[in-house]
Amino acid sequence: MLVQSSPPPSIDLSLPLVIAAAYNAHPDAVALSTALDEIDPSAVGFKGYVVLKGTEVVAQRYDVGDATSTYHIWSCTKSWAAAMIGELLYAGRAAAAAQTSAARSSS
Repeated sequence: MLVQSSPPPSIDLSLPLVIAAAYNAHPDAVALSTALDEIDPSAVGFKGYVVLKGTEVVAQRYDVGDATSTYHIWSCTKSWAAAMIGELLYAGRAAAAAQTSAARSSS
């Protein structure tokens, strides 16, 4: 069981993202890119990834398109939203929003 001492900080995604000083140079970023090369990314439909630390872009890679490209992601949005809601619930941050929503509904 994962024990978390405090909830992770909130990230305001309305803020501009900045490229980190050691962009794509961290050993984990290099390892991720190397691992991807080993599985032939185009064979599995890989398009790209972005890794954020706060509002800093610490790694990114695009094998198709670039940072301005858009793709049809269909139902992936629901999966991502569900994962984020789960993280909020785990961190105890969704309780206040749920109580506020319930209070509004009952009034």
